[in-house]
Amino acid sequence: MHTSSEVKTVRLRSGEHLTIRPARREDSASVTAFFEGLSSEARLLRYHSPVPIVRWWMVEAVTGTDHDRREALLAFLDGDVVGVAEWGRDPDDHDRAHVAIVVDDHVRRRGIARELMKRLTVVARVHGIRDFVATVMTINKPVFGLIERMAPVRTSNFDGDAVEVVIPLARAAGA
Repeated sequence: MHTSSEVKTVRLRSGEHLTIRPARREDSASVTAFFEGLSSEARLLRYHSPVPIVRWWMVEAVTGTDHDRREALLAFLDGDVVGVAEWGRDPDDHDRAHVAIVVDDHVRRRGIARELMKRLTVVARVHGIRDFVATVMTINKPVFGLIERMAPVRTSNFDGDAVEVVIPLARAAGA
């Protein structure tokens, strides 16, 4: 039943083969390089704050997952990390997980975020996660598009420059 160790290869609309697999400790250098290669805008949208340099905790959050309370999946094109998707259980509601995703600026609009979210949803369901909670900056239009396609039924709460979206996984599309 533990599907988080599975490697999944999918063909993108572009014809490229995307490999998705769980992050491991030995991925630290690749994850660091991925984060360092992100634009300041991509880091802002992911962390909701300017992040001028990659911090150890950013890499540890991805490569130090236990695959039960926290999960992180990596997307690879031609051997390079091009996307990271993560969930972490809510400490007060273990059936709910906070979710985040980031894709390299140079490969956006190829369906990588969609494929990561589909796979992350499958893994979360296996682990008993009922809902994803995403906190999204209001300027992050691509993520809102992804959420609309994935979760036609959802709850949204506005809070200043961010929106908290609750996505019921039982009704999430495409996963």
